[in-house]
Amino acid sequence: MSVWQLILRQIQQRRLSSALTSLSVALGVMLVTGILLLQDQMERHFLKPGEGYSIVIGAPGSALQLVLNAVYHMDQSPGLMPMRRWLELEDDDSVAMAVPYALGDSFRGYRVVATTDALFDEHFPHPEGEGADKLSAGRPFTFDRARLFETLRSVGATGLGEHTGDGDEHGDEHGDEHGDEHGDEHGDEHGDEHGDEHGDEHGDEHGDEHEHGDEHGDEHEHADEHEHADEHEHADEHEHADEHEHADEHEHADEHEHADEHGDEHEHADEHEHADEHEHADEHEHADEHTDDHDDHDGHDDHGGHDDHDDHGHHGHDHGSHGVFEAVVGAEVARALGIVVGAEIEPTHGVEGGHAHDHEHFWTVVGILKETGTPVDKVVFINLDSFFAIEEHAGGALIPGTNEAGLSSVLIFPRGGVHKGMLLSRLNREPEIQVADVSEQIRNLFSIVGSVDVLFLMVSILVVILGVLSILVAIYNTMNERRREVAILRAIGASRRTVFGAIVGEAAVLTLRGALLGVVLGHMLVAVASTRVEEAAGFRPDAFTFLPIEAAVVLVVCLGGALAGLVPALKAYRTDVAANLKPLS
Repeated sequence: MSVWQLILRQIQQRRLSSALTSLSVALGVMLVTGILLLQDQMERHFLKPGEGYSIVIGAPGSALQLVLNAVYHMDQSPGLMPMRRWLELEDDDSVAMAVPYALGDSFRGYRVVATTDALFDEHFPHPEGEGADKLSAGRPFTFDRARLFETLRSVGATGLGEHTGDGDEHGDEHGDEHGDEHGDEHGDEHGDEHGDEHGDEHGDEHGDEHEHGDEHGDEHEHADEHEHADEHEHADEHEHADEHEHADEHEHADEHEHADEHGDEHEHADEHEHADEHEHADEHEHADEHTDDHDDHDGHDDHGGHDDHDDHGHHGHDHGSHGVFEAVVGAEVARALGIVVGAEIEPTHGVEGGHAHDHEHFWTVVGILKETGTPVDKVVFINLDSFFAIEEHAGGALIPGTNEAGLSSVLIFPRGGVHKGMLLSRLNREPEIQVADVSEQIRNLFSIVGSVDVLFLMVSILVVILGVLSILVAIYNTMNERRREVAILRAIGASRRTVFGAIVGEAAVLTLRGALLGVVLGHMLVAVASTRVEEAAGFRPDAFTFLPIEAAVVLVVCLGGALAGLVPALKAYRTDVAANLKPLS
């Protein structure tokens, strides 16, 4: 009889005790395996997604909570921070890019994050790439900055400075930013439209008067023309000059050529001298008819949103003057919900347990992000201007107790070198915001969670040791019963070494069987607990991932069992054959 046959025969003879000792080992290994799996999955979930992010700012509170909310899309938002901070950061020389986030909605269990087209910039880490390269299908959504500020002004938002365009909106939006572009584009357009609408006679007369205005456009003539404002209804139309986009563009080419010498009002005066003759005032009243021809210039030049919006439409849901409602979804959202480009979604108000908005609002899915293996895969991104176009969001756009527009958070991507340190030093002195260094908070998180993991791991190892010791005790206690059996084996020719090896081998096999069972049970435990882990920690562990360290655990446990078998094996080795072969009385 071989040693292997002898081992199997001994285990079969004591099936129940062998099974119980193996189970005690399996329970310990199950705990060790489960903890190692969760530890590995947590590191993957938090370390990889955190790569590429630098600084997050938000409402005063917990820095760790801010990072979990903005980077990992977990936990609740700490509150609202002033939107002007985002606008200031965009103009900061130390900042390469600032990405605002506004939270408050969800779609079928997935968070909805409102942001700008900075999401598609190469500085944004997940997915990698720039623009359409970040997408597996479709195109980036359109962000309309002018529409955003217009909406915020409509609810009385203040503190946005020159970015809102208060007072000199026309000058801010067109004078500095698009001065040359307006001059080139609308000079020809002005000539063509004016010629078509008023005829050659008005074109010549208007041209002569413009020359006259260039030569004699001093303040005296300007004042004289203003004395007759009532006669020509100039005052009424001048108050609404910003609303009449056609009139604005009608004058814009000359406006940039003579802005310093004569200003906007001189050209208004020139044109209004001929209001009655050519019924120009009537055209101002119908300027809305020409809005579609010029909307791209007023708010969509940088993004080309108007053309895309017209092409894709909203499948029967016309938002009218509310602008473009577009969404880009993460890879997991698209896969789990079967969303394709062109589909329409209706988010609900509230991150968890949300309710429908008071009025129907549909976003058209225009793109699907590439899979990243990060929380970005589980997010629905919408354009920020559409977020505040919703009545409930516009009503809650202001920070409580103030007239300042608010955001949930801002992701900051500093320039290289010392700029990050400079930003942290400066921002940490601001009491109205919470500043979080992403890498530092991730380290803090792992220091907290890591301590708990070590504690659980130590408990699991103790359970494994107890299981191994139970094998030692179980086999040792059977040695008194086995003395005669060992003596018979020795009498029929088995050597001391064979007997010794059979006992050690039995202990090793029992331990190996328990360890393998424990690994299987550990994966099953993670699979069962995955839903609960996702609810508590924000990620779903993969129960079917095998770690190399699991093989090391099995090997170590098996070796420990073999060592535990040395004690009863030595006792069998020293068994007196003659004394144990005596007839039983």
